[in-house]
Amino acid sequence: MRVVAYRYCNVGDDLLGLPDSFAAWTIDRVYQDFATQSGSMLEVSSRSQLQQFFQDCDRDPAAVLLVQCLTDLGDSFESIREILDRCQTINCLVQVSERSTPIAVPIDALNQSSASTMLEHAQILDTQLRSRSIREGHARKRLKALPPPGRVPYGYLRLPKCYGIDPLAAPIVKALFDQFLLFGSVRGAVRYVTKKYSKPLSPSTALRWLTSPVYRGHLDYGTGDLISNTHEAIMGPDEAAQIDRLLQRNRRMPKRSASNERSLSGLVVCQACASPMTIASVKSRKKSKPTYLYLRPTNCKSCIPGIKTCGVIAYDDVLKRIIDRICVQLPSAIASLPTEKLQQIRQQIDQQILEKQTTLQAIPELEIQQIFDAETATLRSYKLRAEISVLQSRLSKLPPPNLISIAKTVSIPEFWTDLSEIERRFYLREFLQRVELVRGSTPAHQSSRTDWGVELVFIF
Repeated sequence: MRVVAYRYCNVGDDLLGLPDSFAAWTIDRVYQDFATQSGSMLEVSSRSQLQQFFQDCDRDPAAVLLVQCLTDLGDSFESIREILDRCQTINCLVQVSERSTPIAVPIDALNQSSASTMLEHAQILDTQLRSRSIREGHARKRLKALPPPGRVPYGYLRLPKCYGIDPLAAPIVKALFDQFLLFGSVRGAVRYVTKKYSKPLSPSTALRWLTSPVYRGHLDYGTGDLISNTHEAIMGPDEAAQIDRLLQRNRRMPKRSASNERSLSGLVVCQACASPMTIASVKSRKKSKPTYLYLRPTNCKSCIPGIKTCGVIAYDDVLKRIIDRICVQLPSAIASLPTEKLQQIRQQIDQQILEKQTTLQAIPELEIQQIFDAETATLRSYKLRAEISVLQSRLSKLPPPNLISIAKTVSIPEFWTDLSEIERRFYLREFLQRVELVRGSTPAHQSSRTDWGVELVFIF
């Protein structure tokens, strides 16, 4: 039994691989037609490969014609029924492999003589064809890198060919980004925007803005393709990379520690009992006296003999020791990184991006020379831009190239002197995964306040 398959492909479909619904069949040959672009409209091709199938059947008849859905066979109810009649004439069974549409149309029912039945199935197929026409319109917009349908993202206006900056809303979005970059807290940035601009936001909306490619000047389509540099960005590439690092860093922090103003919040744990250390404050009744800060365990399991818990330690003492250890250990930790390998990876990605951009710039000339037709040139340009976006995304996830110079600056003790707690929090979380508090084994009645130490665990 000879089995052949027929595909009608649109932009964004997998043009090389077969659908999963075809996997259960042993297919002898695949016929494939494409939706082509003509002028400003995406028109359905003449299905030359489908006609070639019928010509081949005159010499070598096929027993089964495999299609994903009936709408692949034509653009109207009449044309689909005509193809089914031709298949019935040559004794070829049409097998629909996918029933993903809301109502599956029985093939045999299309040949029934009942007028009401014919009308019912004609309406079902008309709905499916209209849906495909909408998808083709969306594909046409993707080919031209036009904005997708739907609501315009807050901060932008819809222009004829791209998004444009909304002068009233964009400053609010920019303020949210700047506030998050300064303090690293989504909820803190939301409170700031709500108070200053009277723009109520939820943290989930703010997080969606922070991660949305639209505010970085890119278009993200429903097919998963990302096209870079399609409109003016509200968030620059360096800011976007820093925001991604901050969000990734905050995911490692305990709940509510990411927005805590104290620099050691969520970083310190007891090495012996693995109990997280929380920050406690003691205020004096006299306003002239300062507030004392301590680190105390939240779930100590009596890691020191002779006492019930491992006790509290002055916050400032722990912070001073951590800074001293950073100034000593950070340069050697950075030196152990494969910086040369990272630089090679960065250079390779840059070279790949440059090659694809060169090819992209050469496509108009190839079209003039008639090496590419209009459809092929447009589709190839779209694919190249999507591949460039993937490479740029990989490049942004690499560590910053000036990591060594940053580490040298941070390793200077005087650097930490004039920093606020918020600024210290930024740099500590940039390099540290956690700080382990090492307790001494001295019994309680002989213990000294200095009988402890810290060990740093860097993120790299």
